[in-house]
Amino acid sequence: METPMMKQYLSIKKDYQNAILFFRLGDFYEMFMKDAETASKVLSIALTSRSKGKDKKIPMCGVPFHAAESYIAKLTRANYKVAICEQVSDPNLPGIVEREVVRVITPGTVTDENALDKSKNNFIAALLKKHYKKKEILALCYCDISTGDFYLGELNFNLSEILGAIEPAEIILPSHLYNNPKFLQSIKDFSNNLHSFGLWENYFAVYKNHPLVKDVKSSAAKECACALLGYLEETQKTPINHITKVSEIISPKYARLDSSAITNLEIFKTFREGDVKGSLISVLDKTKTPMGARTLRRFILNPLKLKKDIDERLNGVEELIKNRDLLDRVSTILSHIYDIERALAKLTLKTANPKDLISIRYSLKGALHIKSALRECESLVLKKVERDIKENISEVILLVERVLVEEPPFSPKEGGLVNAGVDEELDSLKDKIKDSTKFLAEMEFNEKERTGINSLKVRFNKVYGYYIEVSKSNLYLVPNHYIRKQTLVNAERFVTEKLKEHEELVLNAKELINRKEYEIYLSVISKVLEYTTFIKEAALAIGLLDTLAGFAVLSKENEYTKPHILFSDKPYLIDINDGRHPVIETLIPASEFIPNSVLLSGERQILIITGPNMSGKSTFIRQTALIVLMAQIGCFVPAVSAKISPVDRIFTRIGASDVLSSGLSTFMVEMMETANILNNATDKSLVILDEVGRGTSTYDGVSIAWAIVEYLAKKVKAKTLFATHYHELLKLSEVYENVSNFQVAVEEEKTLDGEERITFLYKVIKGGASKSYGIHVAKLAGLPDFVVKRALNVLKLLEQRKIERPNDNLANNNQLTIDL
Repeated sequence: METPMMKQYLSIKKDYQNAILFFRLGDFYEMFMKDAETASKVLSIALTSRSKGKDKKIPMCGVPFHAAESYIAKLTRANYKVAICEQVSDPNLPGIVEREVVRVITPGTVTDENALDKSKNNFIAALLKKHYKKKEILALCYCDISTGDFYLGELNFNLSEILGAIEPAEIILPSHLYNNPKFLQSIKDFSNNLHSFGLWENYFAVYKNHPLVKDVKSSAAKECACALLGYLEETQKTPINHITKVSEIISPKYARLDSSAITNLEIFKTFREGDVKGSLISVLDKTKTPMGARTLRRFILNPLKLKKDIDERLNGVEELIKNRDLLDRVSTILSHIYDIERALAKLTLKTANPKDLISIRYSLKGALHIKSALRECESLVLKKVERDIKENISEVILLVERVLVEEPPFSPKEGGLVNAGVDEELDSLKDKIKDSTKFLAEMEFNEKERTGINSLKVRFNKVYGYYIEVSKSNLYLVPNHYIRKQTLVNAERFVTEKLKEHEELVLNAKELINRKEYEIYLSVISKVLEYTTFIKEAALAIGLLDTLAGFAVLSKENEYTKPHILFSDKPYLIDINDGRHPVIETLIPASEFIPNSVLLSGERQILIITGPNMSGKSTFIRQTALIVLMAQIGCFVPAVSAKISPVDRIFTRIGASDVLSSGLSTFMVEMMETANILNNATDKSLVILDEVGRGTSTYDGVSIAWAIVEYLAKKVKAKTLFATHYHELLKLSEVYENVSNFQVAVEEEKTLDGEERITFLYKVIKGGASKSYGIHVAKLAGLPDFVVKRALNVLKLLEQRKIERPNDNLANNNQLTIDL
């Protein structure tokens, strides 16, 4: 027979079958049955058992409630949902304690800052694919509930491009898509958490007139947004009021950076090791605040296209560079600002603690100092930062300062967080507690006098309350009205009627104090949330300033220059004088990096770049793309000078990789990515191609590469850097005026013993390379001398197009059996 508590547990659990139920029992969250078996393995905690009735036991495990966040974080990182079931009635009342689920934490709805990467958003996405008037529509909505960022729109490009960029922690789908294996296969590489949301359709009716989405014209995008808002409401069990603005996924203001470019250019992590160190962001990120770090990431994913917008940021960076005192001052203030966005979200979602209010107070005070520092600034972007930090946030600062103590406890329900003078009733109750200390001291003195027991003590602890402690050697002196309460090894503890009355008075006062302070705490949160819009504006302004200040610090440290941005209606131009790779130059000793210039224009639209392996071809083409990207996010660039026409997209096809899970070979992936470029690039795009065609036979590869260059030259007219070992492509410059040949210079010399030696000069010069020097590179890599010598002989034969029949002893034979 099941106990009443287990009946209650099973009743609640049936509504949360797809989540691990954290069931509050006193100071612990307990898990039972399959939940316990799963959690014990993931969390590495002991699996025990509990009686279910006569001769039956069920698996169980538990975690302390005060340390639950770290355990929840482990479970969500392992892709589990966690339903938090709290006690909602007084456990001291008779009968079973009432319980209900107050929140469901999923990988995409985590708000605990210790479980999140401060430098990036934690997105949850909703996807919809439907047919409307014989047209297939793909809509996407994604949100970071921990910051309040919210995006939506219809997509007119490959879904994988944006999913790869935003990396959603969780994706919810309508049932018809979740049950479509082909669609699931197409997106499963972008999130480990795909869910069918059974109430998808229901929430369209609930939210279609919500202020966030009522003006959204796309019905598919609106449906996505309504479903996502509904899912958030279902999991958080409270209104999501900190989401105050909707941003369009596609905007004419921004260029696009797809997942291939992000990977190939090593924007956020290195291609092979997957490390942040060695990536572009490891160099660019000089931010001091979490808001700044996330703003930088957003800038990179959304490069600006309009000269006016880019110049606005660049001018702000320039002003900070020129005004060193201002830069130092704002950098110092920024270093003391906390994560305002995530603290505000926790207040809204009712998961905050008093320290979140204190961090908001400190941070808003810092924001006002920043406002004061920027009053005399001239650049539009710094004026905007100053303008967006409103004076009225001082009211929030004053409120929190007046009500809460400087260092409040973590829990808001245990008292000790409200200042004196805030509430008369509260002060009166606290006075009773203070009088209690005096009462106990007087009682101890009087009892010692009355009994003659000099070692007598009057004390309190949380388990036994108030007591009088007498050592065993003095028990014969204990008065008859003392009531025995506890026996120790060397002493006995007693109470008296007078002490019991005082205990009841004090404990009642403490309970009333805790309750009153919690009410005051909630009222402070309610008042702070009235300023949500202003607090969010200040947080965004701080993120913007932090990013620009980081650019200024970086530009001074690395001697970057301000790029000259050209109008889009002028002849298209990328003219970089002595450009440097922003990452590689930081990884080698100063002055060792060899800078290179590049000019792409209407007359010089495509550069065919040849040269040996390891000579710097890939570095050169990548640094060009990175310099353009840096310019378009508003950062100074590593070059002596740069004139740049903003691009609408940066396309890359670099490196070789299989997608084995999809059954795609290296060459198939290469062709798919190249097809995406040829089908979507425009005359305002920048295209970076490295060794395209090498994944198949030589003749096939040359033919494909040739045709690709022709198509780019004749049809697309995108500015293109094409690094290749196919020297046959050099002839294209004779056919097309907008194709030019460049090579990475190499110095050849003969050693005294007649060996040919090469030195890489890492300098890009006009003209085509006549050799690839692959064998020399192989020698540098440590191939055995026999292999190197044999390869040189084979190369000579191939170049002479000779046919010879080998001897049986291959090692002694210098001929090759290939008919060319």
